[in-house]
Amino acid sequence: MEAAVKGGRPFIDPTKNKAMLEEIGFVDVHETLHKWPLNTWPKDEKLKELGAWTFQNIMNGMEGFSLAFLSRGLGWSRPEIELLLIDVRKCLRDRSIHAYMTL
Repeated sequence: MEAAVKGGRPFIDPTKNKAMLEEIGFVDVHETLHKWPLNTWPKDEKLKELGAWTFQNIMNGMEGFSLAFLSRGLGWSRPEIELLLIDVRKCLRDRSIHAYMTL
Protein backbone atom coordinates (compact mmCIF):
# COMPACT_ATOMS: atom_id res chain seq x y z
CA MET A 1 0.00 0.00 0.00
CA GLU A 2 2.82 2.38 0.94
CA ALA A 3 4.62 1.75 -2.36
CA ALA A 4 1.43 2.39 -4.34
CA VAL A 5 0.84 5.70 -2.56
CA LYS A 6 4.45 6.81 -3.01
CA GLY A 7 4.27 5.83 -6.68
CA GLY A 8 1.20 7.99 -7.20
CA ARG A 9 -1.11 5.01 -7.77
CA PRO A 10 -2.92 4.37 -4.49
CA PHE A 11 -5.23 1.39 -4.32
CA ILE A 12 -8.92 2.12 -3.88
CA ASP A 13 -10.75 -0.04 -1.38
CA PRO A 14 -13.75 -1.40 -3.32
CA THR A 15 -15.82 -1.51 -0.14
CA LYS A 16 -15.74 2.31 -0.16
CA ASN A 17 -16.96 2.78 -3.75
CA LYS A 18 -20.61 3.20 -2.79
CA ALA A 19 -19.87 5.87 -0.18
CA MET A 20 -17.55 7.70 -2.60
CA LEU A 21 -20.22 7.75 -5.31
CA GLU A 22 -22.89 8.96 -2.87
CA GLU A 23 -20.53 11.62 -1.54
CA ILE A 24 -20.19 13.16 -5.01
CA GLY A 25 -23.94 13.18 -5.60
CA PHE A 26 -25.03 9.85 -7.03
CA VAL A 27 -28.28 8.56 -5.58
CA ASP A 28 -29.88 5.13 -5.32
CA VAL A 29 -26.46 3.46 -5.54
CA HIS A 30 -26.52 -0.33 -5.30
CA GLU A 31 -23.46 -2.39 -4.60
CA THR A 32 -22.71 -6.07 -4.76
CA LEU A 33 -19.42 -7.28 -3.32
CA HIS A 34 -17.88 -10.51 -4.54
CA LYS A 35 -15.12 -12.67 -3.14
CA TRP A 36 -12.65 -13.34 -5.95
CA PRO A 37 -10.38 -16.31 -5.08
CA LEU A 38 -6.66 -16.08 -5.83
CA ASN A 39 -6.16 -19.79 -6.49
CA THR A 40 -8.20 -22.98 -6.76
CA TRP A 41 -9.09 -23.36 -3.06
CA PRO A 42 -12.90 -22.99 -3.40
CA LYS A 43 -15.06 -26.10 -3.55
CA ASP A 44 -17.56 -24.38 -5.83
CA GLU A 45 -16.56 -25.25 -9.42
CA LYS A 46 -17.27 -21.79 -10.82
CA LEU A 47 -15.17 -20.10 -8.13
CA LYS A 48 -12.47 -22.75 -8.52
CA GLU A 49 -12.21 -21.96 -12.25
CA LEU A 50 -12.19 -18.22 -11.53
CA GLY A 51 -9.41 -18.83 -9.00
CA ALA A 52 -7.39 -20.81 -11.56
CA TRP A 53 -7.57 -17.96 -14.07
CA THR A 54 -6.77 -15.37 -11.41
CA PHE A 55 -3.82 -17.42 -10.17
CA GLN A 56 -2.34 -17.57 -13.68
CA ASN A 57 -2.85 -13.85 -14.23
CA ILE A 58 -1.19 -12.98 -10.93
CA MET A 59 1.72 -15.36 -11.50
CA ASN A 60 2.30 -13.98 -15.01
CA GLY A 61 2.23 -10.34 -13.94
CA MET A 62 3.65 -10.50 -10.44
CA GLU A 63 7.25 -9.71 -11.27
CA GLY A 64 6.35 -6.66 -13.35
CA PHE A 65 3.89 -5.27 -10.83
CA SER A 66 6.26 -5.89 -7.95
CA LEU A 67 9.29 -4.41 -9.66
CA ALA A 68 7.39 -1.24 -10.51
CA PHE A 69 5.85 -0.70 -7.08
CA LEU A 70 8.67 -1.83 -4.84
CA SER A 71 11.62 -0.37 -6.75
CA ARG A 72 10.06 2.99 -7.58
CA GLY A 73 7.86 3.33 -4.51
CA LEU A 74 10.15 1.94 -1.82
CA GLY A 75 13.58 1.88 -3.45
CA TRP A 76 14.03 -1.89 -3.17
CA SER A 77 16.67 -3.59 -5.32
CA ARG A 78 15.78 -6.24 -7.89
CA PRO A 79 17.42 -9.04 -5.80
CA GLU A 80 15.40 -7.98 -2.73
CA ILE A 81 12.18 -8.10 -4.75
CA GLU A 82 13.00 -11.45 -6.33
CA LEU A 83 13.71 -12.92 -2.89
CA LEU A 84 10.34 -11.70 -1.61
CA LEU A 85 8.54 -13.13 -4.66
CA ILE A 86 9.82 -16.63 -3.88
CA ASP A 87 7.69 -16.64 -0.72
CA VAL A 88 4.77 -14.86 -2.39
CA ARG A 89 4.61 -17.53 -5.11
CA LYS A 90 4.82 -20.28 -2.49
CA CYS A 91 1.90 -18.74 -0.54
CA LEU A 92 -0.21 -18.28 -3.67
CA ARG A 93 0.23 -21.97 -4.53
CA ASP A 94 -0.87 -23.03 -1.04
CA ARG A 95 -4.53 -24.02 -1.34
CA SER A 96 -4.88 -24.16 2.44
CA ILE A 97 -4.62 -20.36 2.41
CA HIS A 98 -8.07 -19.18 1.34
CA ALA A 99 -6.95 -15.88 -0.13
CA TYR A 100 -9.35 -13.70 -2.11
CA MET A 101 -9.93 -10.14 -3.26
CA THR A 102 -13.13 -8.25 -2.67
CA LEU A 103 -14.55 -6.79 -5.88
